[in-house]
Amino acid sequence: MSYMGKGAQPAKRGRRSERSEAMGGFNWTLITIVGAIVLAAVIAWAALRNRTSRSTVEHSEEATRKVYEEEERAHHGEGDDVP
Repeated sequence: MSYMGKGAQPAKRGRRSERSEAMGGFNWTLITIVGAIVLAAVIAWAALRNRTSRSTVEHSEEATRKVYEEEERAHHGEGDDVP
């Protein structure tokens, strides 16, 4: 006795099955193209959103410089072994 049972016939492959397989290939192609477009759009959006302006960078540099100057004044005259 086979695993298909008594009198069971294997499924016939007809036009519907072939058309179904062709549409499956089309669906994967469509998903691949749309996925690449969506990925490119997300990367472009993130790159544009993370841009910093020149004034922001200059402001940050000036603030850092001030902090370093304050530390130098606070530790002026101390030895190198002081943290």
